[in-house]
Amino acid sequence: MGQELLDVLDSDPIMAIKSLKVGDLQGAPLSSLEKSIVVITN
Repeated sequence: MGQELLDVLDSDPIMAIKSLKVGDLQGAPLSSLEKSIVVITN
């Protein structure tokens, strides 16, 4: 899954994430939760 995700990210996709935990005010690090939903399109 890791290499597949990297390949998709190289093609300038749109990523939408629901229920994401943001670790600080600058937006990084990001963590997913059990109820998180991640959608990536090309």
